[in-house]
Amino acid sequence: LADHGESFGEHGEKGHGLYLWNTTMNIPFVISPPKPLDQGIIVDQYAVSGVDVFPTALSMLGIVPPTSDGRDLSPLFQDKPIEDTPVYLESVLAQQRFGYHPEIATVYKGWKLIDTPSAHLLHLTEDPSELRNVFTENNTNITPLRAFGQQIWNTEGITSQVQQSSGVQAQLAALGYMSNDFATTSNLDIKDHQETVQRIEELRKRRPTEENPASLIPEYETIIAKEPQLSEVRMGLGALYAKLGQKEKALEVYQQALLLEPNSNMIKMNMANTLGGLKRFEEGLAILEDALEKVPTDVSLQSSYLKMLMDTKQVEKAILKGEAWVSQNPNPDIKALLGIALFRHKSIEQAMPLLLESLEDGIPREMVHETIANAFRIRGDIPKAIAFFQKEHERFPNPLLLGKIGSLHAQEKQWRKASTSFAGYFKAFPSQNAHRHSYAQVLFNIKEYAQAETVLKPLLNRESPTPRALLLQANIMAKTGRIEEGKVLFEKAKALRDRQSPQ
Repeated sequence: LADHGESFGEHGEKGHGLYLWNTTMNIPFVISPPKPLDQGIIVDQYAVSGVDVFPTALSMLGIVPPTSDGRDLSPLFQDKPIEDTPVYLESVLAQQRFGYHPEIATVYKGWKLIDTPSAHLLHLTEDPSELRNVFTENNTNITPLRAFGQQIWNTEGITSQVQQSSGVQAQLAALGYMSNDFATTSNLDIKDHQETVQRIEELRKRRPTEENPASLIPEYETIIAKEPQLSEVRMGLGALYAKLGQKEKALEVYQQALLLEPNSNMIKMNMANTLGGLKRFEEGLAILEDALEKVPTDVSLQSSYLKMLMDTKQVEKAILKGEAWVSQNPNPDIKALLGIALFRHKSIEQAMPLLLESLEDGIPREMVHETIANAFRIRGDIPKAIAFFQKEHERFPNPLLLGKIGSLHAQEKQWRKASTSFAGYFKAFPSQNAHRHSYAQVLFNIKEYAQAETVLKPLLNRESPTPRALLLQANIMAKTGRIEEGKVLFEKAKALRDRQSPQ
């Protein structure tokens, strides 16, 4: 059974999830019966649904299916007819992402009604590409199709059961499954706003790589002015402000988005992370804790919470939370963060299995390879430390890592490799003095004396240069024919070292 189809521009859709056209809704359902058929059967005269899978599977196992919403399709194996019943389709992404009316549809006996503000009635038998809307022709099929769809949409079944547990109800609301009221739903139809949706998608794709991110702000603001209900656009604008370092402005925009979608975990998470960036950790943690009360198993919320606990030095609390969550669901994201917390708590032996297990799915996770590298460095396994630092840098480029890699190569006397790594570090941080002496020493070792002297110069220009820097400069002078100058500097370095040495 396929999960969904894919649109490649049909009806203006690229991808899947927002609309209910057959390009994404009409999918293969292949059944292999217990007793092989003499010849395969293709059945296309019925509309079938995902709810039919369960009773069909039970019947194939010889189990009488209990009462369910679905049908047993196994009679089709014997070329027997089954009851033709309506099939209900729904996508709430239009509402959750953009504030538009959810997409609702019913398919029955070759007809399909998309019952939204811009309603479509389609005769699938005659118009399989769904190009001709016959809704305005007052077809007699509209009333029964609409009645069935609205009955499902407004059903009391799930809601009445959920009300027995306010905790479950809150979780479903936070996940977006409790908005089932036609009366309070937007009357804007996403099919009438495809140009806006396409602009939003284009902005979302441009935002990470745009050379001048600030140039996108007016485009976001234009869309918001036209359609103020679009919480997703405000989220994008907030992310843009955060990228530009305007965290207060980002927070303001996220707050506006949350007023539109008060149950959105994504908005809450972005708000919390922005508050963390403003060092308002208590507020950020409070938002995450509130969200986790409603949806305690949300891995993204759990991840943000663990990161913020570690940012606030609450490592022991992060470990307790992480261990509890991993015991309930061994998710690689939480394993990774728990491993990092344990490492920071100096529990390296406990941390390493979790960190290594988190890599098994091949998904890059920031800080994991770096933490493993630090563990190997502490253990004295320098080659493995170098390898894991390099993997971290490959996945999450960070010039600071090049300084660490250069130092480890130098420790292994791999001078050329050390030189390359240090060069990358100082290209990013030309005025930094960390690793400067090591880089100059490496250049000296590979006989790049002029470059070594240039790299070392800022350390010599200090008010109080170190004996080590003076000695290296003396050696450079000796190697470049300035022997007498080198001797003078050598004596100066020796005298300075003697004064600094404890008596």
